[in-house]
Amino acid sequence: MVDLSSRSRALALALCGWTLFTWVTRVPLAWSDDELTTGGKVLATVPVLVFVILALVTGALVLARRSAALPAVVGLAVWTVGYWAVRMVLIATHGH
Repeated sequence: MVDLSSRSRALALALCGWTLFTWVTRVPLAWSDDELTTGGKVLATVPVLVFVILALVTGALVLARRSAALPAVVGLAVWTVGYWAVRMVLIATHGH
């Protein structure tokens, strides 16, 4: 079993905290956007739910010092980098 060091745990919890802060604050922005239809608002909420669930599960595993914490942290980090890599391309090519 690979356990996270205290520094790694702190960094993992910082990632979870920042992810929660970033994505939870997106909900009011999406739902107050008058240019989005209701379907667009629901669609904008999907990545919020994915990120929030991943961050909560990862944070709980890290705090509980579970053996699944390391794969969860790696998964959250990879998902974050992958999401933003795709998103940046979409933003750059769609004139945002």
